[in-house]
Amino acid sequence: MCHDNSTCIFLNNASTYYINVKEMEYGIAFIGNNTSNEEKKEEDKIILHSCSKQMYKHNLCETDTCKAANNCYSNLCIHDTCITNPNYPSYVCRLDWVDEDKKPEMQCKKANGEECSHDDECDQVNVCDNDLEVCASPLIAEHHRDRKFPDYLFFLGVVVTVIIIIALIVLISLFVLSCAYVAFDELKNILFNIGDDYRQLEDTTN
Repeated sequence: MCHDNSTCIFLNNASTYYINVKEMEYGIAFIGNNTSNEEKKEEDKIILHSCSKQMYKHNLCETDTCKAANNCYSNLCIHDTCITNPNYPSYVCRLDWVDEDKKPEMQCKKANGEECSHDDECDQVNVCDNDLEVCASPLIAEHHRDRKFPDYLFFLGVVVTVIIIIALIVLISLFVLSCAYVAFDELKNILFNIGDDYRQLEDTTN
C-alpha cells in the first residue's frame, strides 16, 4: 500500500487490511513487526483501511478505533474512525498481468474509499460504487444498491402525501361550511320565531 512520493507498506496479502462484516467494510489495526509485545502501545498501531465520509455516513464502513491521525494511514482520524484524505490518497500496488504488453507489470490503483468514476481506477478486487463514487468491495457495493430506496418511490410517496393533505383540507372546509350553514339556518329560524311571537303578542294586545 502506498501514497504518492512516499515509502510503501508491504502486505503479505493485500486483501487482508480490511474485512467484510455485517454488510460493511471494517478496517483492521496493525502493529509493526519490529515492535515487541511488551512495547506495544496505542500510538504504535496503524489502520491501513480508511472510510469515505459517505460510506461512514451510510453505515457501510468502520475501522478499528483511532485516537490520533498517526493511527491512520490516511493521516485523518474523525470520530474515532480513519477517514480517507483527499490530499493524501492511498493506493494498492500489485503485480498484475497486462494483456496488451503480454507481461506482468506493477500497477497502483486506488484503495477502498478513494474517489473514482469507473472500476478501472480501483484495486483489482474492488469496484467503483457509482452512487457514492468511491472504490468499494463488490459485496458492499451490491448491498448498497439493494438497500437504496428507489427515487420513484420517494416521489410517489410525496405525491400521495400531498393528495391526502389536500383531500383533508377540502373535507375539513366542507365540514366547516356545512356547520356554518346549519348554524345560520338555526339562527334564521330562531329570529323568525321571535318575530312571529312578537306579532302574536301585538295582536293579543290590540
